[in-house]
Amino acid sequence: MRERLEKDRAAREAVPEDSVKIDRPGGASSIRALVQLVLVVIGWFLFLWAWVSVMRFTAPVTVAITTILLAAFAVVVEAINLLWIRHNMKIYKKKGPRENVPQVRYEFRRDFSDRRLAADWQSLQGEALIIVSFDDGQKTFTPYRQEPTAEKLASYSRLRDVPTSPEGKEAN
Repeated sequence: MRERLEKDRAAREAVPEDSVKIDRPGGASSIRALVQLVLVVIGWFLFLWAWVSVMRFTAPVTVAITTILLAAFAVVVEAINLLWIRHNMKIYKKKGPRENVPQVRYEFRRDFSDRRLAADWQSLQGEALIIVSFDDGQKTFTPYRQEPTAEKLASYSRLRDVPTSPEGKEAN
């Protein structure tokens, strides 16, 4: 054990201090981590307190059955976990380490309403405004090439199903 600690310490000393990055999701600060830890501890305390409160008014047979069921569920969950790990290890032994992420082809030919989609997806990627039109069972996507004015942008962003009053103004 001492050899392992020495080896670990030597490996850490070989890495320059400024290159070490503490990887916290979202760049969480130590204060945030402390607050989260306190909240987790309070949550567990309340959970255990609730169980103790309930157990005081529960028959011993019910407590025993509940304990057995919870233990059985824990064993089943862990068994599923271990089987999944074993499954992934078999895949790793068969295929070896993953060398890259599988490439996904995004081919859209039809939408959920079974309308044919017509678009040049590459040219639409950088567009700020895209016009979608529906014609004879086909949905066409075209870039809006003119400089949009505030009025045109507002008209495109309005909901079509807004109820209107008889005068044609939106109802509140």
